[in-house]
Amino acid sequence: MIKVYSYIGKNIEELKKQALEELNCQESDLISSKEDMPTKLLLGKKYQLKIVKKSDIINHIKEFFKEFSNKTNIELNVEIREENDSFKVLLISSDKNISSIMIGKEGKNLNALSKLLKKSITIQIKMPLHLYIDYEDYKKVKEVKFKNEIKKIAEDVNQNGVEVKLDAMNSYNRRIVHVIVSNYPSLKAESYGEEPDRYVVIGKKED
Repeated sequence: MIKVYSYIGKNIEELKKQALEELNCQESDLISSKEDMPTKLLLGKKYQLKIVKKSDIINHIKEFFKEFSNKTNIELNVEIREENDSFKVLLISSDKNISSIMIGKEGKNLNALSKLLKKSITIQIKMPLHLYIDYEDYKKVKEVKFKNEIKKIAEDVNQNGVEVKLDAMNSYNRRIVHVIVSNYPSLKAESYGEEPDRYVVIGKKED
């Protein structure tokens, strides 16, 4: 169970100070979310500050994979790194025969596991969460290959001026495309469509 601490008041900075004192934490140890509270006009604006300890999220992730291992008989080592409110989870196993099970076709099983874990957390904290799960660097290797492909496409568009419509992709990969294209002053990347069919078009900027 991940505990969510709630503070209500008129000044966000004072609420943060109160939370840090009561929880005996540094601001870097916490994830927070601010919401406007409905109030009568004469009473002035009020805010609700929701706070979660990062250590509680990390403990939840550990318990999640402990239960997963018990139910599947798959032994996993779990490494968790927290970077700027993002949680990166690396799964490792000494049994090389389970790679296909953990990853699945085109990473399908790994993505499903990631969505299940993220949902188990966000349903409790009810605030945005950046979560990245990889199994023995499968996604890392795939991401390097993806970046190289996008760089080649960007260079081709930069040379011949013919725009390219990319296949539909998730928001993480779209961000990668936008970052890479931003390195080319004469190019632009624009996203179109609705999830899960949202895609990116790389083309020349108009003069």
